[in-house]
Formats: sequence, C-alpha cells, structure tokens
Amino acid sequence: MGWRFVLKAVDPPGPTGAANGRINARFFRSDVFTFLSNLTQVYGDIVRFDIGHTACVLVNGASAVDRLLHTCEPFLHKPDFVSASNRGHWGDGLTTLEGADWQDRRRLLRPQFRPREITPRLDIVAECTADMIRNWRAEPPVDLMTDIRLLTARIAARTVMDVDIEGWGNPDGCTSLLPYDEIFGEDFTASEPNDADGILRMERPRAPRDLPVITDLIKRRLDSDCDGRDVLSVLIRTCRAAGVPPDYDMITGEIVQMLYAGHLTMPTSLGALWSCLAQDAQTEQQIAEEADRLEVGTAPPALPELGRSLALAALKEALRMHPPAPLLYRIAAQAFELEGFAVTAGHHVWVSPRLLHRDPRYFEDPDQFQPARFEFGRPQNVPRSVYLPFGAGPRTCIAMHQAFNQMTLIILMVAQHFELRSSAGSLAHVTLIARGGSP
Repeated sequence: MGWRFVLKAVDPPGPTGAANGRINARFFRSDVFTFLSNLTQVYGDIVRFDIGHTACVLVNGASAVDRLLHTCEPFLHKPDFVSASNRGHWGDGLTTLEGADWQDRRRLLRPQFRPREITPRLDIVAECTADMIRNWRAEPPVDLMTDIRLLTARIAARTVMDVDIEGWGNPDGCTSLLPYDEIFGEDFTASEPNDADGILRMERPRAPRDLPVITDLIKRRLDSDCDGRDVLSVLIRTCRAAGVPPDYDMITGEIVQMLYAGHLTMPTSLGALWSCLAQDAQTEQQIAEEADRLEVGTAPPALPELGRSLALAALKEALRMHPPAPLLYRIAAQAFELEGFAVTAGHHVWVSPRLLHRDPRYFEDPDQFQPARFEFGRPQNVPRSVYLPFGAGPRTCIAMHQAFNQMTLIILMVAQHFELRSSAGSLAHVTLIARGGSP
C-alpha cells in the first residue's frame, strides 16, 4: 500500500504581532493602497497582517480572489460596522442581510432589475438630466459633485417611490414632493467597535434619523392597491403575490437603502470619468459625436446601443482606474482554506479592486486611461473577479446593469452639450464649456 501525503493549510505570511500592528497602522493611515501594494510585493497574493489590534488577511490575484468571492462566499459576512454604514439610522435591506434572509430578499428583488424594468427608468434619467443641463446653461455649476448627487437623489426618488424633490417636481405629475433634507441626507460614519486605534471606519451619505414624508408615503402605499410601476409599488405587489406579508419595517429598510444606494457610487463614478475625459479631448469629442448620432436629446437609446457605446467603455475604464469601492471588506464567519493557506474565523478579509484593476499581470499600461480595453465588453484574457467595480460573486451589486446604463445615458447627454477641461486630474478642477444649442 502506497503512502498518501496530506498537505495541511498553513498561515499566510505577513507582518503580524503587536509591534507590526503599530507600524502597519502608521503606514495604513499614510497611504492605504501603497501599503497594501507593498504587502503583496513582499509576501505574495495572500497576506496575513495586523492593523493595530485587528487581524487581517489581504487576498489578491485572479485565482485566489475568484475562489474567495465565489466558492468561499458562504464562509464570509460583512463586519457590523460595514453593515451599519449601509443601514445608517434605519433597518436592514438587501445589502445588510446575510444567509437565507439575504437569498430570499435577492430573489424577491431580482425582477426589479431585469431589462424590461430598467428601460422605462431611462426616461426618468433623461428628464432629470435635461433639467440639470438646463440649470448648468443658465448658471455654471459651482460644485459638480453636489449637482450629481442631487441628480442621483432625484432619479432614485422618481424610480423608487414615484415622487420628486421640492423645488423640482411637478405636483400635478407626482404623488408627492419630498423635502430636500429627506432625500439628500447627511454623511454617516460607522466604526469598527473593536478597533481601539480608530483606523477602520466607513463614511457615506445616508438617510437622516427623521423621514416623516417618506415613512408616511410608505404607510399609505401599504394600505393601497399599489398599481404603479415604481419600485415601492412593485415590491409591495410582489410580496402579496408571493404570500409574504409586506411588513412595514422590512419595506422601509429596503426602500431607504435603495433611495441612498447611489448617493456615493454614481457621483464618484461620474466624477472619475469626467476627470479622465477632461484630459483626453479626443475621446471626449468622440463621445459627443456618438451622442449626436444616437440622438440622445430626443429619446434614450435602446439598451443594446448603450451597451455598445464608447461612453460605456470609457466609464468602465474610468472605474477600472478609480473603482467606487476600492476595498471590499468581509469577516471570516468560520475557518476555511484558500490556495493552501488557512483563514481563521474572525479574521478580517480584504480584497482591493484598486490593486487588481492596476495590476500589470492583467492590464497592460495599467495607469493609462484607455477606453478601448472595454470596446467589446470585458477585456480579452482578463479573468473574472479581476475587474469588479460592483463586486463579484453571488453578492455582486444587484443594480449593476441599471447603474451602468443610467450613468452612460448621463454621460452622453452631458457630452452633447458641454466640453470638459481640467488643469489637474480631479473633479474639483473640471470646468464645463457649453457647446451651444439647448437641451
């Protein structure tokens, strides 16, 4: 009988212990992505390290990340402070549920994001973007990021609840108008409770503590027939059809998360794209010509046309260089093995899209803005789970395709009416120059 060797998983290499934890925290605070990049260069694609008193594992590289986010996903969950940053002052929704509750909720919501539901929502995007462009022509924007966040809020209000914001909407065309403070919200900060060093925290726009108009609207919809096409009405009807009582707390938690889901992602993503285009006049002009050819001022292009557009390719390339979620954060709910290394229960597990997207193993000239990489969708010879601006695996953002299409339409409409100029590589330095005509 021959010998059978069994290889036991070993701890990943890396700088651990109290002394290294203090040193790592200092470098982390200085430049998190330089710090993480240096770890991978010294220790490889799976690194164990301490940040202050927190035990972490960084997972990098195509095969390791793919297995982590697909095969090992059942062993992971979001840290409490990351979930808290999604909840804000409110309850659970799809982004904060785990296990069977998350699976049930995703099945319930998935029909909302099919192409036949996304298509009519583009009319809302076009209308709200035309209003923004009209304002820009009358008075140049002082703060592009604030204007795009307001646009995001309007699109969300119209799509999710069939309401608009005070000062914008037509009372005869909408069921109600939301106070600006309710839909624009406030910055919310959540911190890792066991992080005595105050290093690990997340800040994002969230709903304020008080939402009297929004919550009253939800209560009234729950008592109605809900015959509209907005997400709230369809969700209530879907629950009833599935024999799931549309509980107020469940509906409110989900709707509030949807209303604020894009407040950080869309402004950050569009800002990254416009910062890149402001220094690439040729691509910007090509997108403007594409907008004219697609006649975006008349009606939103069909989804296949948006999917083949240079504007979408440029957006995807901008998100490669500047992913809206540069660090994905999980905790090991139980121990598991990954590429021969042991990941211990309780360890914080990180994946950095920022590192993967600029890894020369997968992208040639990774620091160069080259929209042609995405001319035919995903770049050739780039493994899955390497390009992940909206995550990867079962928990990929459910609204990813809707967000891509909405942002592509906004890009085309703005390009049709404005040129972008910049003296530096940030949105704060971008200037809009009217091309002429009217929206």
